Parts: sequence; structure tokens; C-alpha cells
Amino acid sequence: MTTKLTNRASQVTRNVLGFAAPALVLGLVLVSQAQARINYPPAPAGTLERAIDNILLKERADIIRSNTLITQQNQVNARIGVLQQQLAQATNPAVIAALQRQINQQTARFASLQVQIDRNRLVLINNLAVLNPQKDRALAVLGTLRTPQNQIRQFSQSARLQEATYAALMRAFIGRRPISQAIIGGGF
Repeated sequence: MTTKLTNRASQVTRNVLGFAAPALVLGLVLVSQAQARINYPPAPAGTLERAIDNILLKERADIIRSNTLITQQNQVNARIGVLQQQLAQATNPAVIAALQRQINQQTARFASLQVQIDRNRLVLINNLAVLNPQKDRALAVLGTLRTPQNQIRQFSQSARLQEATYAALMRAFIGRRPISQAIIGGGF
């Protein structure tokens, strides 16, 4: 019974994630942000915890930036589609010219957003390749400290959960294939 329920829950979760990815990203980020509000113990534990939190804050900001850019690009793509439909139905030369200008402007904005997405993708790759190992080393050192042991254990668990969530989100954004000009109807 438990296996069937778990399998069904996994299937429903996958279906929901396919449709609600941007909302999920923001939800996970906001939940993790609420968890990060702690009082740091005295040094050296507090110094390490603060450094780990700073890395997590940077990663969260980069994830939010990726989500924002992709959402904006999707909106621009939808706008281009609407303009192209209007262009296909237009017969007035002045209206056709105005629609073509708007399509060109939106296409330029789309391309600009893609450049920003590509730059942020490099930041996400750096986060996974450089910042996560730094954070892991700091967590390992933190785990060797004796006091305050309960807070260190709780902080480490929370940081590892956030790291796993952020790493999964960053990999998803890195693996995202850009929308091509062919999909939006070619350049004008």
C-alpha cells in the first residue's frame, strides 16, 4: 500500500513539476530563505556558518535571476507569436509595417534576454564547480567543531538540504535548451 501511494505521489509530483516549474522555483527559494534566518554562534562556528550562508544567498540570487530571465523570455516569445498572428491577418500596409517593427523590437529583446540567460548559465556553472566545493569544505570543517554541537548539526542539515535543492535547480537551468529563432518564426 505504501509503495503504491509513494509511486502515485511521485508521478503526480512529476506532472505538477512539469507545469509549475517557475512557481516551484520561487516557492523553494522563499522557503529556504525563511530557514536561513538564524543567530550565528561565536567564532569559529559562526564565521563558517555565515560564510556558508553567504554562498547559499548568492546561489539563491542566481537562481532567481535565471527564473526571471527565462520567464521574461517566454513572455517575449508569446508576444512575438501574437504579433505574427496579427501580421498574418493584416492587409493595411501601415499596420503591416507597424507590426513588423514591433516584431523586430521583440526579437531584439528576445536575443538580448538570451545573452543574459547564457551569461547567467555560466554563473550557475561556476556555482556548481567552485562555490559548492567551497561550501562542502566549510561544512566539513564545521562538522569537526565541538560547540555549539546541536546548532552546528541543525545548520549543517539545513545547509545540505538547501544545497541539494539549489544544485538541482541550477542543473535544470543549465540543462535548459534555449528557444531558437526557428520556433519564434525566424528573424525579420
